[in-house]
Amino acid sequence: MPLPLEKRVIRTLEKTIGVDLSEPSVGDVALEKLRQPINRAADAVGRSMERAKTEGCFYDEIGGPVVDAIAESKIITRFAERLKKLGQRGPSEGKILYSDDERYKR
Repeated sequence: MPLPLEKRVIRTLEKTIGVDLSEPSVGDVALEKLRQPINRAADAVGRSMERAKTEGCFYDEIGGPVVDAIAESKIITRFAERLKKLGQRGPSEGKILYSDDERYKR
C-alpha cells in the first residue's frame, strides 16, 4: 500500500535537505511551517482527484486546485532550501534574533 501523499512529500524533503524532520533538533517551528503547506497541497490534490473520480470532471474543472497545490510545493521547496542553508551555517549564524534581545538594542 503506497504512503499517503503527505508522508511521501516529507520523505522527499528529508532526502533533499538531508535532515530527519521527525527529530526535535530541526525545531518544532520549522516542522510546523513545513507541515502546513504540505497538508494544504496534499488536501488540494486529494480533493481534486476524488472529485475527478466521483463526478467525472474534466481537467479544466480540477485544474485550479492542482495549480494551487503546485504553488504550495514551490513554497515548500523554497523553505527546504532555506533550512538546508541554515544547516550549513555555524550554530550562531542560524539563530533567530529577537527585537527584545538586550544585546541588540541600541
